[in-house]
Amino acid sequence: MTTARLVYGSSESEGPGGFTPDGCPVELYRRAVRDNLPGPVRALIRQHSSLLDLCSGPGGATLPLYGEGMDVEWVDWSAAMLTGLPAGRTHPADATTVRLPRSFDVVLLASGLVNTRSDTLRMQFLRTCVAHVGAAGTILVERWPPAWFADPQSFTADVGNLRMAADVLGVTSYADVRFTYRIGADRWTQRVHIRDWSDAQVDADCARLGLRWAYAGGDAAWLALTPVA
Repeated sequence: MTTARLVYGSSESEGPGGFTPDGCPVELYRRAVRDNLPGPVRALIRQHSSLLDLCSGPGGATLPLYGEGMDVEWVDWSAAMLTGLPAGRTHPADATTVRLPRSFDVVLLASGLVNTRSDTLRMQFLRTCVAHVGAAGTILVERWPPAWFADPQSFTADVGNLRMAADVLGVTSYADVRFTYRIGADRWTQRVHIRDWSDAQVDADCARLGLRWAYAGGDAAWLALTPVA
């Protein structure tokens, strides 16, 4: 078992291979098939020419876009996660503080990182996005659908070669969830705390950061944030 930095509020992670500082299993992420951006989100990205993938993991969601000719760079604080991505385009760094010497048409922050229970961390992630998006660019953010928080329920899902089970252990101001992941015979668990990033909170955060927002993926999970002119 490893003890992680509290990004989600993670406290426990178990399974084969190493772990990132926030408790993500490196081997799991590198083996999982992760080209799972929704069609509308992928179509929006393709309207642009450059992309920064924050907290990218091994880059499975955006590496195909690089293969199509897009100018893509990846940030993850685990150098092991970035192994195998194109040389000169990776940045092993903390996404809450990293500042690169350029801007991008699109900044991507996926995996519900804005659902951290820490207001400070959420704003740090968002400020990094703002620091790297061009004046006419777009920040694409994935969140947990707010409707789920009205009555948090355990669930299972199959994503490519990955089977996932989410067990809700308790609910206070946030949901305490244990995720179990399986690829073949291998099994990993990660316990996290997630909090709703409601539309009202999105409004407040965007007002502080000089952004406006709209739904981006055909549902409430993906948001497009754009700088106010």
